[in-house]
Amino acid sequence: MVPVATRKQPDIVGPSLTPHKAIELLRARLDDCDRIDALQFGDPEIQKWEDTTEAILHGAFEKPNGEPHQMEG
Repeated sequence: MVPVATRKQPDIVGPSLTPHKAIELLRARLDDCDRIDALQFGDPEIQKWEDTTEAILHGAFEKPNGEPHQMEG
């Protein structure tokens, strides 16, 4: 019998932000929505805003197996 190769699952990456800090940072992202909405399609500031917002969400909630949560996206 040939042994089955097992893949080690990454550990859960827990939250790195306190709820209070995450709310503070997300409110700042929301306050910036009008500015972002006024930008031209393809402006790099839009991607920067999205990346920062996603990083805050990942910091606020754990990432199962080191991957984004299944409800994301």
